[in-house]
Amino acid sequence: MSSYPAEPRAQKRRREGDSDDETTTIERSRRHWFDDGNIILQVESTQFRVNKGVLAMHSSGFRDMFTVPLPLDEPLVEGCPVVSLPGDSSEEWTYLLDAIYPKECFQPPPTIPQVSAILRLSNKYDIPAFRKEMVRRLRAHFPSSFADYNDSWEHIQKPSPAVSREYFALLVGCVREVGLDVVLPCLYCVMIPTFFDMNGNLIHSPTRNLDLVDENRLLKASLKFARLQEKSPHIRWCLPTRNIVPCDACPRKDLCRSLAKNLLPELAIWLTPLSVLQPWRNMWSAGLCESCVKVARAAYVDAQKGIWAELPSFFSLPDWEELRSRDYD
Repeated sequence: MSSYPAEPRAQKRRREGDSDDETTTIERSRRHWFDDGNIILQVESTQFRVNKGVLAMHSSGFRDMFTVPLPLDEPLVEGCPVVSLPGDSSEEWTYLLDAIYPKECFQPPPTIPQVSAILRLSNKYDIPAFRKEMVRRLRAHFPSSFADYNDSWEHIQKPSPAVSREYFALLVGCVREVGLDVVLPCLYCVMIPTFFDMNGNLIHSPTRNLDLVDENRLLKASLKFARLQEKSPHIRWCLPTRNIVPCDACPRKDLCRSLAKNLLPELAIWLTPLSVLQPWRNMWSAGLCESCVKVARAAYVDAQKGIWAELPSFFSLPDWEELRSRDYD
């Protein structure tokens, strides 16, 4: 039976060209070092002892790799060959192996770092089942259809404010790397208030900053949102020039007109990128007659749909139809 060692053991490994005192400390993973493992994956300075059969079952990349016989003089560690995986991080591989070797039958929604790591590695090593699941979660939470948008964070864990900038920067970089562009408009829209303050100044994370491509896209889009004004769902329905409220069927036009006009200053605070995604709030129509409320809500949703249709262009992306055509299967 496989088991975890009580403490990971470290060893020194000399790198090519190193002097005698220039070695790298190699550590065994605390979570993924199995005594019955028959392959060791080395990622950065961490080694994972796992099973060839399990990796091959999930990944065609590893399945093909294992068909190539090892050189006779290949050095072994505790009888196991060592496969070095350059370009990956040990943290990413810990998340992936957590999914391959789960300790729980049903797990809560994954965090953004987990989704990013599993998506990137499953794309790199061709692990279709895991890639499909991560893509499903991202499509569901950052959809291309306004009707499908849901702000409940049921597919991915919502990051805390303390780590949200770092996590979103990580996620958008991964999404662009694997080419899942169809989720970018909605993802960018959610990110803008996290990365820019009310004055349009970029808020830098002390641990991870945005790529310049993403930073420029968010900056340009934030300026476009600021210029929406009368197109904003919150402003449009109560503007006197729009003649939406009072409606034709209103039994008390003067009162409803006055209430809508007085709401304008209050609703102006909702002029943010996330207003495109937020549902109607009943407090906005307090005091209006039933007919005006119905018309106002319909006008609000129509304005949202109109902005949603243009959303990709805010970030210099192709339209929704083109993004969907380039989406994963």
